[in-house]
Amino acid sequence: MLVYGGSVTATHFMGRMQSGDYIDERAGSPAVLATAPVFANQSAYQHSPLKGTHRTGAENVLPTFNVSREASEAVSSSSNYMRQAGAQFMSSLANSAGNSFASNRDASTGQSFSRRLNSSSSETDKLMRSEGSSYAQRYSDTNMTSDQMASVLSGAVALGSGLERKEVDGKDVDGKDGDGTQSNSNGGSRKDMLQANISDRLQSQFGLSSQRSNEIAHDMATRLTEDAGFQTDLARSVATDAHSDTREVVSLGLNNQTLQSLQSSANDVLSASEAYSATASMQSRLGTNAQFGALESGQAISTKPGLMSRLNNELTRFGLIGDAQTLASDWRASGLITDKDQAYAAAGMSLLTGHSPARFRAMNPSESQQAKTAGFELLRESFTAETGQLSDPNRNAGLRSDAPAYGTAHSEFDRAGVANPRGAAGNLPQQVDGRMAEIGNEVHNGDESVDRFHDKETSELNAGTRSEFSEMAGAKAEYFAKEIAHLARGEKSVGEMNYDGVAGTLYSARNYVEKVGSSAYAGANSFFESMSAYINQGDSYWNAAEKAFNESGEAGAQAVEAWRDMKGNEIAHQLTPSQLEYYKAALTETFSGIQTADYGLSDGFGTTAAREKLVAEHGQIVGDDIAKLLNRAATQNRPDLAHSIGNYNDAVKKNNSAGSVEVPKPLQPIFDQVESRYGLPAGILSKMASAESAFDNDARSRKGAQGIMQLMPDTAERFGVKDPNNPEQAIDGAGQYMRFLLDRYDGNLELAVAAYNSGEGNVDKHNGVPPFKETQKYVRDVLG
Repeated sequence: MLVYGGSVTATHFMGRMQSGDYIDERAGSPAVLATAPVFANQSAYQHSPLKGTHRTGAENVLPTFNVSREASEAVSSSSNYMRQAGAQFMSSLANSAGNSFASNRDASTGQSFSRRLNSSSSETDKLMRSEGSSYAQRYSDTNMTSDQMASVLSGAVALGSGLERKEVDGKDVDGKDGDGTQSNSNGGSRKDMLQANISDRLQSQFGLSSQRSNEIAHDMATRLTEDAGFQTDLARSVATDAHSDTREVVSLGLNNQTLQSLQSSANDVLSASEAYSATASMQSRLGTNAQFGALESGQAISTKPGLMSRLNNELTRFGLIGDAQTLASDWRASGLITDKDQAYAAAGMSLLTGHSPARFRAMNPSESQQAKTAGFELLRESFTAETGQLSDPNRNAGLRSDAPAYGTAHSEFDRAGVANPRGAAGNLPQQVDGRMAEIGNEVHNGDESVDRFHDKETSELNAGTRSEFSEMAGAKAEYFAKEIAHLARGEKSVGEMNYDGVAGTLYSARNYVEKVGSSAYAGANSFFESMSAYINQGDSYWNAAEKAFNESGEAGAQAVEAWRDMKGNEIAHQLTPSQLEYYKAALTETFSGIQTADYGLSDGFGTTAAREKLVAEHGQIVGDDIAKLLNRAATQNRPDLAHSIGNYNDAVKKNNSAGSVEVPKPLQPIFDQVESRYGLPAGILSKMASAESAFDNDARSRKGAQGIMQLMPDTAERFGVKDPNNPEQAIDGAGQYMRFLLDRYDGNLELAVAAYNSGEGNVDKHNGVPPFKETQKYVRDVLG
């Protein structure tokens, strides 16, 4: 056993006994009868009835379609897309309907809301009436009407935007809550807040018990956040109203313009719902764990004219004809599939089912699901067994007799006199290279044209989007400015005259000083101890404070400062720095005496400078209204009044963000230098250039305005601009003109911008911004 080919070694035996390394014991005595390597080579191509002629091993390269698994994945994907589309639509609807929530309260008293709702022809209003009727029947013991239920439900829809903002404020950037816990992926926290708001309204406005309110609120919150069927019905009704140019949706406070902006989001929900229904139906029809390779799928479809026609229709429907032809050419060029029709059918199926990416046209998720469904339907029909036809064993009996005799084909070919193509094809490589070079140049030029067109269209789309968002944010800012004006002109409170109330809040600052540490307000504790002693002796808060001031001196000033900081910190997150400064100044005057400015006697002392800052920041009217409202918040001890100012600040911030423009890099230094040279607000000229010409140096209006800043000829001459189409000259001329206008209108930026657009004469004539839509839109686009 140890002798092999003349080699004797004991270690071989020991290694085998100990399960050591494997030794090729035939190396010394090769098998004489082994097949020679030349006979072991495989053929480069194979042919079979099911797969056609193809390169050996092509099935390992080409895709395989797993019907059951991919159908399940398609159903799961379409379900996720449907949920995402529904959530996005409800969020957009909440943002659009947010401002109408107050109007819904009319329904509770049977006023105009109910009459308008029942007379509305809007499909959305009909849906909300139907939902309200359903809730009224389900909770008939509450004695609430259908209109009242519809009011609560539509109010809950409008509450969505505010709740989403609260959720965002409470989360870190990574999507976690402030305490580090992961937020509920299906919107659980949002649902809880929505449920709490609905319950509070049912109790406070309709007098329902806490238990019954919670039951109804849970029912409505679940319907709004988790019921895909309701979201689809709501999207369908909004899309129908938008398509039919409905003027108003009473229940949600939507006008025609808002409906048009929601139409795209609503259509996404409907498409996602249809895609989900189609994929679920497809899965139930297929219901098998079959796998089909691209080779046999292409062969089966290409041999059936009806299926090839259907494949062509589906590829045309999804814009994949060009991709299918390109992919089929690649597979044929690499030798994977030799038959042209088979390669085209296999490539088309690979594109429809998502196994190969499209080069020329990308599909959205809904289209991808529809394409997959169409592909699987073709597969199902391609391999469905034919029934009712019996095989005829004698069908091919005459094949042998019908075949031509040996040599007949060769002789017929010789007689045909077919010309030898070798001469004509001698320089074929050079012809091919030349033609490929021509095609390459054409493709390169086409790519550049496509890129230029894409950049231009993208720029125009972004500019339009920024303008629309700016208008929406501006409308919100205008709404909250009116609310501030209303609250600022409200009736005075008796609490403003109450010295004891003011001194009492001062005394509460003692806990604040203890919390932040006495070192921050040195000596304040001695004031509070003295005041506490007088209170214990029976003095009122105000008398105790006066005596403590007389005794403590500087310590009293430290106590007032602590009180101001404590009250300011309560609402600092809602105010701008200048607003907070005014609020603290108003608090100081409140403590030093009754706020006489609010009673028309004088302006007070510390608030004068702060009021000027408010006017500079917000304009004369809004600045004065904010000052009045902050006075009320200080003198009435009502920090809750600052909430409206916070809403206004948020809207202005969004407006400024929406109105930001992307300045071409070569122009940014020019804008910066000119704004600095003439003392203009940063960014003002770039926003004007975006609104005037979208940064087009060659722009020309029908009235004759020219260049990036759209200077009229006389204006250009007036400020020394020789070439309005030269961006440096045009921007410098516009900077001079804006400096002139700001000086003319005493620094009022709004009037200066309006005069730049409509002319100084129109601003003087109307004593303010002219009532021209173009000018008013221009001012909003530039200033927000």
